[in-house]
Amino acid sequence: MKIERLTPEAETAWDRYAAGSGTATFFHRVAWRDLVESVLGYESSYLVARDRGRVRGILPLFLVGSSLAGRRLISLPFSTRGGICADTAETGDALIRHAV
Repeated sequence: MKIERLTPEAETAWDRYAAGSGTATFFHRVAWRDLVESVLGYESSYLVARDRGRVRGILPLFLVGSSLAGRRLISLPFSTRGGICADTAETGDALIRHAV
């Protein structure tokens, strides 16, 4: 299993995985990332888990900051649901370890 940051070349595979996942929402799509980055200026770090070239899990993350809470890494700000979408718990754990 390989965990890496999402590249422009892999965005279609990311969206395909999100569309086929039973746990992903619209907010997991690349279009939401683009909107949040352009409107709010947040920096994204989308992580993708691959096994033998096939997407096995995704974790969208944004670096956000405020004067009260400081800087922190969160998944999908201003959405109704975010977080990891993965084929297995082990894949989800690998995505979390990589993010940390």
